[in-house]
Amino acid sequence: MKSKKETKIKKKESEIKVIPSSLKASVKKKIPTKGVDPKYLGIPNINFSLTDKDDKREPQFAYERKTKGYDRSELWSLDSTIARFIAPRLRDFAEDHCGYPACFVDDKEWSEILDKMATAFELLSSDEFLFHSKEQEAQVEEGLDLFRKWFHSLWD
Repeated sequence: MKSKKETKIKKKESEIKVIPSSLKASVKKKIPTKGVDPKYLGIPNINFSLTDKDDKREPQFAYERKTKGYDRSELWSLDSTIARFIAPRLRDFAEDHCGYPACFVDDKEWSEILDKMATAFELLSSDEFLFHSKEQEAQVEEGLDLFRKWFHSLWD
């Protein structure tokens, strides 16, 4: 028996058959459900879905990815999802930026700050985060504090 939050829609066999009530507005706007699911494009760091292909909820999550760009499984551990999104981008920014905030005399101190922030997010996004040493935990705290402090300076 279907819940009240689900509405059947007519689709081809290869398309999604059930849409949650929270996405009814999207269906009315005729957002396409066809196309490539971003989870299976093979492009790293654009999708953080935690489900397997054989998960019974995968059709629903595929619909969410196609219409919202992410699925609910990414919210199960949102802190980890955010860290995994930020870590490679912050590392690239730390290694390839062309300026620094005006309060610094040169690039050296800014580069050190960026490195600490990137390291914090790399540690947070690692699978072994729960087993980090006290030193690594201190690195994470320092990096997060710096990220908060310098967030609005993360532009080139």
